Amino acid sequence: MINLQDYGYKERIEADKMGLIPARVMEVHRNLYKVICQFGEGAATLKGSLLNARRRKLPL
Repeated sequence: MINLQDYGYKERIEADKMGLIPARVMEVHRNLYKVICQFGEGAATLKGSLLNARRRKLPL
C-alpha cells in the first residue's frame, strides 16, 4: 500500500467518512491528470464545474 505522506499529502478532510479516496496529482496533461492514491496510480479528470472555474481563474 502506498503512503501518500511520502508524496506530501496532509490530510485536511475526513475523506473516509465522505466516501472519498485521497490522492495526489503527479502530472498534468491538458485536461488529464495522473494521480496516485493508496491503491496505486491512475488517471483523473476535473468535473465540469471545476474545469470551468479553472478556465475562468476563479478560486476553487
